[in-house]
Amino acid sequence: MNMTEKDPYFIADCELKMGVTTCVDGNCGANRQSVEDFIGYIQLHGSPVNYMMYLGHNFLRSAVGISYGIEYSPGIKTEEIVDLAGILDSDKYLLSAHFKSDVGKSVEAITELIEFSKMSKLPMQISHIGSCSAYGYMDESLRTIIKARMEGADIFADCYPYDAFGTFIRPAVFDDGCFEKWDRTYSDVLLTEEPFQAPFVFVGSDGCRCCNF
Repeated sequence: MNMTEKDPYFIADCELKMGVTTCVDGNCGANRQSVEDFIGYIQLHGSPVNYMMYLGHNFLRSAVGISYGIEYSPGIKTEEIVDLAGILDSDKYLLSAHFKSDVGKSVEAITELIEFSKMSKLPMQISHIGSCSAYGYMDESLRTIIKARMEGADIFADCYPYDAFGTFIRPAVFDDGCFEKWDRTYSDVLLTEEPFQAPFVFVGSDGCRCCNF
């Protein structure tokens, strides 16, 4: 489960109630605090779920791998990505990246991450394939990843229920009663079906909200 260090910390309780037992933090290149501080808090107060930490490229210690926020300012150059990956001296480490471009350039950006994985000889997790590729490019994106995996690259991805990277304003077509009006059911909604079916895509929580009642 991709947590992206959600605040407040009690989201871990919500994850456990949904059956999640292991969460990964530090995605997309940006840690909110040092890994040592985060893990220290868990060691002091405990946690209802197991935690692993990616290393955002702004921190350098105590993590299971390095994550990159390539799209986000100030971002990171190709040379820096490769050089940082070279610090990891064992293939037990992982790389994770929010890729550079969405929609029309998403396949190109995914191919770039595959090349980074090959160059570093490390596994690569592609962050948020649903929100970045779902606008008509999901099939091609998944085919690109499948081809790379068949050629021996250790590539996988995460996909979350999409309600981020935009506003919550929506067209009236999705108001209450829309399925009855259009004679459709949830089984007719196919937008995220393919990425969730792919065996190398796991569920991330980016964009999810916690509510108090």
